[in-house]
Amino acid sequence: MTRLARLAIIAGAILLAATTTAPQARAQSITERREAAVLQARAGHMDAAIAALRTMFNAGEDDGLVGMDLTALLQQAGDPAGAILAFEKAAVAEPPDYALLAATRAYRDLKRYDVAENLARQGVRRFPDQTAWPMLLSLVLTDAGRPREALDALEQPAAQRAPRLEWLLAQGYAWRRAGDPFRALSAYADALRLAPANDEARTAAAALLAAQGGAYGAAALAKTDAPYAADEVAAMVRWGEDLQASAPARRYEGTDAAIARLDRLIADLPPPPTDDALRRRLRLDRLVALRDRLRMPEVVNEADALKGDAALPPHAEAAFADALLYLRRPKEARRAYRAVLAASPDLSGALRTSALYGVFYASVELEDFRTAYATIDALVREAPVWRSFRDTPARSDNPDRAYAEVAAANARYYGNQLAEAWARITKIADAAPANATARMARYDIVRARGWTRRAEVEGEIAASLAPDALASRIARVEIAMADYRYAEAKRMVADLLAAYPEDLRVQGLARDLGGAMGWLLQLEAKPSDSEGGGTNASGQALHLQGRLTTPPIADHWRLFALGDYASAHPPEGFVERPRAGAGAEWRSRDVAASLYANDNWGTLTKPGGGATFDWTPSDQLRIAFAGEFYSWETPLRAVLHGITADQVSMRLTYRWDESRNLSANFGYTPFTDGNQRYQSGVAYTQKLINLPHFDLTATGDAYVSSNDRPQAPYFNPDRDLTVDGGLLAEQTIWRRYDNSLTQALSVNVGLYEQAHFPSEPIATVSYAHRWRFDPWMEVAYGVELSRRVYDGVVENTAALTLRLARRF
Repeated sequence: MTRLARLAIIAGAILLAATTTAPQARAQSITERREAAVLQARAGHMDAAIAALRTMFNAGEDDGLVGMDLTALLQQAGDPAGAILAFEKAAVAEPPDYALLAATRAYRDLKRYDVAENLARQGVRRFPDQTAWPMLLSLVLTDAGRPREALDALEQPAAQRAPRLEWLLAQGYAWRRAGDPFRALSAYADALRLAPANDEARTAAAALLAAQGGAYGAAALAKTDAPYAADEVAAMVRWGEDLQASAPARRYEGTDAAIARLDRLIADLPPPPTDDALRRRLRLDRLVALRDRLRMPEVVNEADALKGDAALPPHAEAAFADALLYLRRPKEARRAYRAVLAASPDLSGALRTSALYGVFYASVELEDFRTAYATIDALVREAPVWRSFRDTPARSDNPDRAYAEVAAANARYYGNQLAEAWARITKIADAAPANATARMARYDIVRARGWTRRAEVEGEIAASLAPDALASRIARVEIAMADYRYAEAKRMVADLLAAYPEDLRVQGLARDLGGAMGWLLQLEAKPSDSEGGGTNASGQALHLQGRLTTPPIADHWRLFALGDYASAHPPEGFVERPRAGAGAEWRSRDVAASLYANDNWGTLTKPGGGATFDWTPSDQLRIAFAGEFYSWETPLRAVLHGITADQVSMRLTYRWDESRNLSANFGYTPFTDGNQRYQSGVAYTQKLINLPHFDLTATGDAYVSSNDRPQAPYFNPDRDLTVDGGLLAEQTIWRRYDNSLTQALSVNVGLYEQAHFPSEPIATVSYAHRWRFDPWMEVAYGVELSRRVYDGVVENTAALTLRLARRF
């Protein structure tokens, strides 16, 4: 065989061998390359490994696992979209467990929970011995918003075999998404006991604590304050408010500390616009803290500044409204409270209730009682009588209902509808005699009705139920003032001003005490002009009365000086009577007495004097005695003729309450000309209509007198009888806190019968304005028209009335 032939045979053999073994060599190369890429990934060269597998996969070089390995590596590298693309392109009917696991996690990362759930359930079915699948299924179900199903999945036997830490983390996650933070915290706490350094458990538990208001616990778990500083200071603001009720003497320590820390946190922030959201949050918390500290002008200024950027959230708007109400800007306050309610129509809970109470109190201060009544009555209807709890079938009293009912009773008290207020509060206080709020409201209403003894009893009971409460301490001052124990009241008010200098009630109480303990000037003027009347006509007349009373001396004593003037123009000529005097009075809750002396000059010069004694044996009954030498009631025509009169009188009054009373009086007046006059009468008043700002009162009285010397040079009938009745309408035109303006119209008509003369009709019509500036000044002025009959001759009189009471 030639050499050429041998070479041809060898070449053919080689070609045949190569042709026969080519498919096997090709397959070996893909697997080796795939495995080499996986080894690269395990060595930390993830990008190179993914690139190699992606090249093979895109070229169609796949041994059945290239696509699966690529899916796994892409998911590990944080590219879930690429992992899903490779997985779906590979379209393996039954992917290996690691690839299925990677694909499930990738779908979960992309929030395609339906596909992730299907794949997880496939893993549970195909790999029943692997605990990873029920655990992953639980996480997917939780993500999908079905945490209860996730918790059920964790109870499956395969899940129970999972590592305890992993199982607890999954359970905590499910409870957290199920809205049960406390069970979630319990799970994370168990996880931290197993693995104290586990970041997932620590971070989740810290977030849960922060969400529940436990910012300090969250910071302790996270071992840093920085992420929770804003939450911590917000908690300080809440704690400061709670401390006010639990420790009045230290009530602002917590709030002051919160404000100081807020100031530091705000100052430490970088300049705007960096961290603007955090800066606004801190300023909003500071606004609330300033409200709690009653630094109300600062609250308003800060709220106005914050509103320039965006509307205030409801809780801050409520603080702004509280500040406006405190600053006596009720119209703006009510608008702000309504903004709180309008910002969240479905607002519920304490904030909504607080805003509705704000609308109520602002409406009261605006004198809008229609709105005030409607608001508080709606709050009563909304609050159930009973409160129930989840873990017990027993019912408990609902304190919110009781509070609303007390406020509704107080609303009628504020509207001066004292009878209705009394009916409401009596029902509440009788049903809950130990309710301090109800008893205090009852005390206020009793006091307003003028039942001083009962007010003292009710006030002491209310104060004993909450002895350290501010309302109790105020009540004790008011009781002392009513009993003329001014020195004691002054000491108590000084203590209150030292402890509560910013409280408006304490400030008002101090003003009231200052007024009660100050000087008192009382002036009255009544110029008049009469036509007719025959020989008894007064003509032009003027009556002036003045009295200046000193501050209390040893609580119960006061000195006073008086100065009066009267003049008239009867047919005989001009007559006048000036007088000046001084005296002393003694007052206690039950007894008031005075003694004075005076000197009279003018037409007739003569000294005079008198004494009074008033006894109030009960809240309903009052007995008054008075005696006077040269009585001020002496007719001026008698004075003109050199005649004077003394007088002794008694009055008995029974007063059911502020709306009804009956009185009877008797008087004896001996004249120096020998005439002796006896007079007596009875009067009854009954309030017919009692509404906020309007009262209508009916009056009726009868008066009889007799004289035993009819031929006197002054009006001196043998016998006479006066019977009349009338209506008094009073309307509050305007009221702003302590200041008010009331108009009063009185119309009285009756019949006058005098011995030896025919009966004649009589009438009096008066209209007046009354200004009140509590507690320092009252001013009244008006006009009065009257028709009277003397010895059968009609006299018509027009008079102006002016009165002033000024404390200083």
